[in-house]
Amino acid sequence: MSFFLEKNKIFLLIGFLVLGFFIAQIVIAGVNDNVSGWAWSENIGWISFNNTSGGGAIDYGVDIDTSTGVFSGYAWSENIGWISFNEADCPASPCRAELNFSTNEVSGWAKALDIDSWIRLRDTDYGVLRNDLTLPNELMNWAWSDTIIGWISFNCIDRNICGTSYYKVVVDIDSIDPVVDVFRINPVSSNWVSSTVLFDVSWTVSDDDGGSYLSHVEIWKAGYNDINCSDSDKTGCLWEKVNENYNVPPPPSNLWNSSVSDSPLGDGVWWYGLHVFDNMGNVGIEPFPPGPIKVSIDKTQPASQIQSPASNSWHSGKFSSGKFFLDTSDEDLVSGLDLTACKYKAISYDYYSYGCDPYCEYSTGWQDRVCNTSAQDITVGVGGNCPFEGNQSCWVYIRSRDNAGNWHSPYFEENSSSSKQYYNIDWTDPVVGEISPLTAVQGIPQTFTASLSDPVGKISGCWFYVDGNVTSTEFITVSPSPCENRASCTVSVNHTFFNLGNYPVKFSCSDAAMNVGRSPVPTTVTVVAGGSSAPIITNLSYYTAHASTPD
Repeated sequence: MSFFLEKNKIFLLIGFLVLGFFIAQIVIAGVNDNVSGWAWSENIGWISFNNTSGGGAIDYGVDIDTSTGVFSGYAWSENIGWISFNEADCPASPCRAELNFSTNEVSGWAKALDIDSWIRLRDTDYGVLRNDLTLPNELMNWAWSDTIIGWISFNCIDRNICGTSYYKVVVDIDSIDPVVDVFRINPVSSNWVSSTVLFDVSWTVSDDDGGSYLSHVEIWKAGYNDINCSDSDKTGCLWEKVNENYNVPPPPSNLWNSSVSDSPLGDGVWWYGLHVFDNMGNVGIEPFPPGPIKVSIDKTQPASQIQSPASNSWHSGKFSSGKFFLDTSDEDLVSGLDLTACKYKAISYDYYSYGCDPYCEYSTGWQDRVCNTSAQDITVGVGGNCPFEGNQSCWVYIRSRDNAGNWHSPYFEENSSSSKQYYNIDWTDPVVGEISPLTAVQGIPQTFTASLSDPVGKISGCWFYVDGNVTSTEFITVSPSPCENRASCTVSVNHTFFNLGNYPVKFSCSDAAMNVGRSPVPTTVTVVAGGSSAPIITNLSYYTAHASTPD
């Protein structure tokens, strides 16, 4: 390399002066490749690393994998043709062209395909280097080929001639850390006694100077100690990642405001920290001051939740042997040990019996249940479980106890339904009246109606059957809608009969608890001829839809 540094190559400088005007500026690579710009060889002239730099109709370029640093793709020389940076074209494995993101050194080989000549990117006394302080990053220094190509310069700064011939190879890779602009914990307090305390961890992060855009944030926690994880010394903190959030706004946004809820691992004092990552793996941490944020916790109750059935759902004693199943989750937030007890209680309300004004209340009392199960059965009407029909007639509560004796109690959760759910109970079928009219004119649309009511719940859907086949439900109307709570309603449908004859018909209606009511049978509609000619349809199934229905 000293030979090049000492020898004054006049013809190289002249070549730069003559050809430099072709390069007005460095162009960032297109969406397919992240390397662009020009390199120079005194023997073969200019080398273009991307068609956005060199122009032309052929789409080519060199790319560096942002995860591994491995090169791929092609550069172009008007004098020797294509130069491959693909690993498959190496002289001997392993020899791939590669960027080390830690040292910024480029090593390996490239190959001039048309002249079968190898280009070495690094040896003991020379090598290509990335300058990660520029944006985009610049490649600089020299590569070497012992054939016709000779030395290749990747940057005009290599010869200190940028004032007269401005050329360089650039890499559009982000090496700038994103920034945590705001980091907050709310509430920041001590001696909390409520079992429902959750901390709101919020942040504002940005990546204005990067280019790879935001990837995610990580929330870290460490237990406080007076020796080396204190207000003044955090060198001995045992940090643990407790949450990560990838719900970043899509590019081109570089600003992200968000928050998550978190609960400390147990009683004591804890530090919270925040890391933000971009898509190149660059990381920023919480601003200092204040640095990590300290919170204090005292007496944490276990958490219990009813995952399903959903609150306000309808259930009937007719199906699945009259049962519905609680899917519950229970967690000891302090020790992580198994809970010592889990309970449930069903409170039922009778709105209709004599003397129950406005209602009568019955309770099973607290009953044992299995913790963390999806198979806790509630048998409707058995053991005092949900024995009365009605809207919100059955409330189910759950609770749990941890090893420290703390009880989770749903009564502390007046604004939450996580551990208490109310259910609607209905095992009475909807009531569907007789259909009218009982005659129709061939080929003429006819509206058929029937009275409808649901003695307990509400109607969820109706079907119209002709000759045993359900017709399209598109034009079925229930009025008023919703039809619920014993209201007098009407179900109607427009239907056209295309053939003469007698057809058995019926309405079938289901309520939200899947109870099904049907119009009285037999009901027959007689189709008579009209005054105008109508097409004769022999394939009735063409006009009916065989769908999944209560029948």
